[in-house]
Amino acid sequence: MKWLSPPWWCVPLLLSTVVPWARAEGPGAADCLPDSTVVYLSIADSADLAARLKQTSIGQMLQDEQVRPLYEHMHGSLTPILEQIQKQVGMSVDDMLKIPNGELSLALVYVPALTPCLVVMMDIDDQKMIDQLLDRGAAVLSSEAGFTSAQEEAEGVSLRVFSRTGNDPISEIVQLQLEEKVVITTSLRVARQIVGLWKETGDQTALRQLDVFQDVLAHCQSSSTPAA
Repeated sequence: MKWLSPPWWCVPLLLSTVVPWARAEGPGAADCLPDSTVVYLSIADSADLAARLKQTSIGQMLQDEQVRPLYEHMHGSLTPILEQIQKQVGMSVDDMLKIPNGELSLALVYVPALTPCLVVMMDIDDQKMIDQLLDRGAAVLSSEAGFTSAQEEAEGVSLRVFSRTGNDPISEIVQLQLEEKVVITTSLRVARQIVGLWKETGDQTALRQLDVFQDVLAHCQSSSTPAA
């Protein structure tokens, strides 16, 4: 399937969700993602979000024993999608949501003539947890998915690149760390773009700099808290 360059008027339809909780300090995911991002989901604090959701009417309804079977059935229907994410990043969505601090972001980045690139970004302020997370993902990719690993560098940042041959659309996965931000992506090219945006080198435009993104962000903003 050939991917065509998306018309930018459709970006507001493709930008998935910006959850309106307080934004973390330092560069956020939207500052590090390139302007070719077409789908974006960001949660400023996943643990805080889970706690808040439990207090909502929907959250309380889902805890009702009579409603739980329906919820479990709906969750089960998403299993193939969740398994694909786990296969590509080396950990499940449930595990990502258990990370106790910082922003959690998922994005799809358009790459000409290739499958859109998946990007996962997590802010973690515990280096031991970061090491465990990356090592666990590396073990899964190597032992269960047939990837081989190599080290590369982009502007002084170490990139752990996993690659494999075959017909699978995901042929490479890259792990990197930008201070407290952990990045996992399915494109070395996009990984280098993220590093450049983080370091503010080159002429790459960030997602947050797009006027259309700011328009979407304004509509996601609540009256009591800034948009993520």
